[in-house]
Amino acid sequence: CVINHDTAKSKTKNVGRRMKTFAYRLQVMRKKRGLTQQMLADFSGLQAAAVSHYETGTREPSLRSVTRLCRALRCTPNDLIDL
Repeated sequence: CVINHDTAKSKTKNVGRRMKTFAYRLQVMRKKRGLTQQMLADFSGLQAAAVSHYETGTREPSLRSVTRLCRALRCTPNDLIDL
């Protein structure tokens, strides 16, 4: 099995870019809705610390968390995730 390190680095950069985009979009959408991190956490059933981590890009949300955030923000996953 041959590992192409350039491809691996490229994939890592893409994941990092997507997470930064998700973090930015989440924060913008939350503020657009006039919500604090605590309010979004309460409406989505998540911890405020988790919302903070998602917005700073230090933690990647699960699909379940993305679904909960979208429901609370009244948006679609496409609004938050750059695919």
